Amino acid sequence: MLYMKGVFMLMRTVSTYIGPNGIRLDEMILRDVDTGQPVNADDFRSELLPEEPSILYIGTMIIPVVDVDDSGRPMIINGKPVVRQQEMRFEIKANSVREAFEKYESSARDLYEKLQKESEKRMESEANKLFIPNAQETQAINNLKIVE
Repeated sequence: MLYMKGVFMLMRTVSTYIGPNGIRLDEMILRDVDTGQPVNADDFRSELLPEEPSILYIGTMIIPVVDVDDSGRPMIINGKPVVRQQEMRFEIKANSVREAFEKYESSARDLYEKLQKESEKRMESEANKLFIPNAQETQAINNLKIVE
């Protein structure tokens, strides 16, 4: 990430920390490109986002995601949904690495709950749609027999 202000160029360096239970935390420090020295974000506010701090703490977690086909239905192989691991990154509001590790769990939980709510909302909107079976589903429906 490079920023430019007049003749100054800024960048962020990343230090990655692995903590208890595999917690991954990135510390991203705003620096001057020429000197490599940390800089104060307030001195470069016009080039940065309004509330962007000098140091960002970013947590990373892995969540399972079900792959979907073109119609939005879960992909099924051998009777099981296709699940892949997705890396999710989220900002942790903290003033130190220790504080970021302490806030990791609550920040990760907040992100996970937000993702769950979005998923539930999407599922509710999908539930109201008309179901049109694909060729494989149509064949399976046609092969059903009513047993009394």
